[in-house]
Amino acid sequence: MTEEINHFYDGELYGELIRSRAFLDYASIPVHWSVVSDHGAAATIVLDSANSFNDKLSMSLRLG
Repeated sequence: MTEEINHFYDGELYGELIRSRAFLDYASIPVHWSVVSDHGAAATIVLDSANSFNDKLSMSLRLG
């Protein structure tokens, strides 16, 4: 008998495992998302309501 844990058998990352993937938790800050800076690289992320995917997913994440 085996037990599948964390979708190990499928080998994929499901959207349901990504926290706040629609960026609708908070209107001002991207909760659960952050920039990883490595070797002196610099970037910023902000929530952007002007470039939405559709009328239901009204927020996107802008990388700058």
